[in-house]
Amino acid sequence: MGCLSLMGTEEGFICSACRDKLKPLRLSGNARVYICRECGEVLSGNVCQGCGKKAPPSLCAYSAFEYGGVIRELVHRFKFDGTYALSKWMAEEMLCTLGPGSESRYTLIVPVPMHPFRRMLRGYNQAEKLGKALSRRLGLPLSKALKRVRLTRSQVSLSTRERRQNLKNAFRVAGQIKGENILLVDDVRTTGSTVSECARTLLASGCESVTVLTFASAVMKENAPFTEQGNAGNRT
Repeated sequence: MGCLSLMGTEEGFICSACRDKLKPLRLSGNARVYICRECGEVLSGNVCQGCGKKAPPSLCAYSAFEYGGVIRELVHRFKFDGTYALSKWMAEEMLCTLGPGSESRYTLIVPVPMHPFRRMLRGYNQAEKLGKALSRRLGLPLSKALKRVRLTRSQVSLSTRERRQNLKNAFRVAGQIKGENILLVDDVRTTGSTVSECARTLLASGCESVTVLTFASAVMKENAPFTEQGNAGNRT
C-alpha cells in the first residue's frame, strides 16, 4: 500500500514510490459519471438502480481517484490528522480531472458543509480546505452560502430510502446564488446521497447548474449513454 511517510516534498507530502501507485481515474475514462439527483446512485442507463425512477434528473460528477489503498490513507491523513498541506496537491489533481477551461465553466465554488457541532469537534471542514485551494487556483469566489442545519447520523449502514430520509431538510441556503454555475466540492463521494441532497437544495434556491467534484469516489461504474431527459438534471 505504500509507506506514506511525510517527506515534505512538492508531491503532496508523499514519496515517489507511493505516488507511482496512484492511478488517476482520468486515465481509465471513469473520472466523469452522472449520478441520480434523487438518491446519488451512479447512473448506467435510463433507470436509476437506487431509487427505481425512470430517466431521473442527473448531476455530472467528477472524481480524481477511486477511494482505497494509498488514496484512502491520504484522505484520512488530510481529514482526521490535520495534514492541511495536502490540500494544494489534492486540488491540483481534481483540476486535472476537470480538464482545461474549468475557470470559464463555473462561477462559484461551494464546499459541502459540516454541521457546526461536528466542525467544532474536528476543528475544520476538509471540503472547505479543498474549496479554498481550488478557489485560489481557478480565481473563482468561494461561497459558504450552503449550510448544514441538521445533525444527521452516519450514512454508511443505511438503505437508499433511509439515506434520503436521514438527509431530508439537512441543508439550507443562506445567501445569493441565483444564476450561478456552481462547482460543489467534497473530499470523497461515497453513496452520493449527500452531494445529491446538497445539489437539490442549491438548485431549489435558484442557481443555474451544479457540478460535483471530489478528490475520490468510493464506487465507480461505467457510464453508459442515457436520454437527454436523464442528462437535464443540472437545471431547475
